[in-house]
Amino acid sequence: MNETSPAAGRSTSRLRAVVSALMIVVALILAPVASVGTWVRLQLVDSDQFVATFAPLADDPAVQNFVADQITDQINQQVDFEQIIGQAFDGISESGLPPRAAAAISSLRGPAVAGIQSLVASTAQRLVASDQFADLWAQSLRVTHRQATALLKDQPDAALALSDSGTLSLQLAPLVDAVKQRLSARGLDFVNRIPVTNRSVTILHSDSLGLARVSYRVAVIGGLWLSWVAVGLLVGGILVANRRRRATVASSLAAAVIFALMSIGVWIGGNVFVFSMSPNPLPSAVAHAIFDQVTAMMASTLRALTFLGLLIAVVGWFAGPARPARAVRSVLDSGFTGLRGALDRAGGDTRGFGRAVDKYRAVIYWIALALGMAAMFAARPVTFTAMAWLVVALVVVAVGVEVVRRPEVGEGGVTSEPPETSLPAATPSPTDLG
Repeated sequence: MNETSPAAGRSTSRLRAVVSALMIVVALILAPVASVGTWVRLQLVDSDQFVATFAPLADDPAVQNFVADQITDQINQQVDFEQIIGQAFDGISESGLPPRAAAAISSLRGPAVAGIQSLVASTAQRLVASDQFADLWAQSLRVTHRQATALLKDQPDAALALSDSGTLSLQLAPLVDAVKQRLSARGLDFVNRIPVTNRSVTILHSDSLGLARVSYRVAVIGGLWLSWVAVGLLVGGILVANRRRRATVASSLAAAVIFALMSIGVWIGGNVFVFSMSPNPLPSAVAHAIFDQVTAMMASTLRALTFLGLLIAVVGWFAGPARPARAVRSVLDSGFTGLRGALDRAGGDTRGFGRAVDKYRAVIYWIALALGMAAMFAARPVTFTAMAWLVVALVVVAVGVEVVRRPEVGEGGVTSEPPETSLPAATPSPTDLG
């Protein structure tokens, strides 16, 4: 029996290594799909989040200028201002004015046409910069979302419409009608002749939304639970591994690389999107604004996940047997041991509380890391400043734990914690949680 025990142990070890590797690889494969699916579900499937994502575009100056230009162009195409002003001036000229007066009035025909066109343009500009336009935009977004998700009929009074072919367009009819009302209120009754047509301006085309359509299907199918499956497989693979610390470092680094590549992909995708959409049907600034607004949360999440992977990998390496890590741990442990001794002699012994902190310090570190990452995700978009503050906060927590904790004292007054395995601030060993 004893002769077969080593072989059985090696077989079990190999099996655990294979199972661990498979679980981690599958988790890393699912990670990009899960992150995109979760983002699409949060941003597009949820009606409130969909409105919150696209509503700020109504306040973007580039979008406002683009919409105002489109409204002005439609009115100018449907109304011959030169003919209308010309008829008015012809009537004045035929009223029997002296030749000089008639000539002077006739010379004002061009400036009058330009003035009316300028008034139309400025009215359209004020409209798109008003709360009325922002409210109409938000209301139309909600209607459009219902149309897209519930396959409802197109609403003719919606400013935004999504066709079955996947083309997102801005309906100008409600906006032209609003400009007509404002001009009519200023005494320009001729605007009532302007017909309200169903002209629309393409915002996004289906050819540019191929990835979005696939992502939407993924979000509907597994966007809610796929990320938890990936996390569960990753944690399970680490726990099954023969060398948990090494598995933690390797999987964290791999995840960081994957999310960093995805961040680069988002940046490349933005440039491709802008190139494909501008200058027609959208100006470059408008295309940039739309893409940045849609992908802001995704980009910030990828940055945070990249940072988290690197942070865990660094912590795992720092807790390992590498000579530089052991040297740093030894120096820090000696310093904190001396500080704790000085505090005890000064009456600052934390006694039972300190021993409890020492017993559960690894758990405290991981809880602090989880809470810090949750706070950083909640304050998205994630910035490098937020990442730096997270590191500072974790260091402060770890230093506090090292100062407060009191290792168990063995026989002869020697602590039961071996110096070569003690961990410095903010460096819990992943095996402590196994």
